[in-house]
Amino acid sequence: YSKGFLADARNFERGYTHFKGKTEKELILVQYHQDTLLGDNRSAKYWTPVEQANKFRTIADVYEISALLPEWGPREVVSVARIPKGTDIEILSGKAIKQQDQIGNSYQGHGDQMRFKYFDPKWIVETRRIPK
Repeated sequence: YSKGFLADARNFERGYTHFKGKTEKELILVQYHQDTLLGDNRSAKYWTPVEQANKFRTIADVYEISALLPEWGPREVVSVARIPKGTDIEILSGKAIKQQDQIGNSYQGHGDQMRFKYFDPKWIVETRRIPK
C-alpha cells in the first residue's frame, strides 16, 4: 500500500492533511467495493469516515460524492472497519477531487476520504452485500 502513497495526494482537493501518529479516538470507517477478496483487484487503501457514509442515500451517491469511476469496478459490497484508539497510522485525509470517466462523465467528489499508507485487514469487522 505504501507504493504511490504521497503521489495519491492528487486524488484530494487542496487542504488535505497528512497525518502520522497514534489515533486520538476510535475510527469507524466504511469502504464500498466489488465482491472480491482483498488483493484480488481490490485494496484497502481508501476509506470513508462513517459520518460521510451515513449521508449516502444511494449507490449513485457513493459514486458521485466519492468520485468513484465506474471503470474502477462495481460497488456492491460494503465493509466496516474499526481502528482502535491509540493505533499508529499514516494517512492522507480530505475531500475527494472531481474525476472524469473514460466517456467524459464527471463525478463531483468533495466527499471525505482517507488514504492509508498501511491498512491492517484485522480492522475490518463486517462485510456485507448491499441490497438491490
